[in-house]
Amino acid sequence: MTPDELLAAAREGTLTPAQVESIHEHLTPDTPLPARRLATRAAAAWIAHHDDPALTLELIRIAENRDPALEELRDVAVRALAKATGYHGRPVRFEL
Repeated sequence: MTPDELLAAAREGTLTPAQVESIHEHLTPDTPLPARRLATRAAAAWIAHHDDPALTLELIRIAENRDPALEELRDVAVRALAKATGYHGRPVRFEL
């Protein structure tokens, strides 16, 4: 599966349990940044459709990480969490 196909399946909510587990495994800090970036985007798309506590917790961890190198990941995670909790589109100030 290509990265574009993975993101499309996540957006459609049609990932398999094995694919969801692979996304979860690629969210860890020891994963190379390009793979972690893809996993973060896929997790964000997935939790928009599915209640997934494990992926949500990983996105919270990413959102709370202050490492300047992870700013892009942090933005994706914060937006995903806002959408999943119903704050998407509302003016919200995040102090993480």
